Amino acid sequence: MSKLINLNIIHANNEICVWREDVDEKLPFRKDIESNEAMGDFDVPRYIVVATFDDGSVRVGGVCTLNEINGNNQNYDWLFRRDQFLHFVTLYDAMAFVRYYARIETESSAKKIVYDGLIRAGVTIWNEAKEYLLSENTESESDK
Repeated sequence: MSKLINLNIIHANNEICVWREDVDEKLPFRKDIESNEAMGDFDVPRYIVVATFDDGSVRVGGVCTLNEINGNNQNYDWLFRRDQFLHFVTLYDAMAFVRYYARIETESSAKKIVYDGLIRAGVTIWNEAKEYLLSENTESESDK
């Protein structure tokens, strides 16, 4: 395992950490995200951690608190699990996020959760994504 030689912590602005919930999470988030089955989730990182190792490799990850950095027992892999970032959200991204939350919420609640999280993060939401997230739920409650 490479030895950590430098760790920089940057305040995250207008970024979200994303991952896929429907396929291998190591795939790029937007790979085939337009499919109707694609589901993704996101976190709003407070910090971005940039690490340089003695073999010359550099790794980047988003963390929500500085406590995530402490107590790592020299295994830094878990620190970089949130390593895919978005600074803008398209319609397909928004739909994938809503599908993820709609597994346990109503569609309208899922849209609100996603919209509120994206606004809190300060990411750019494309117009068609914003319209989708703010649209009324077309699914009747009896269909749930």
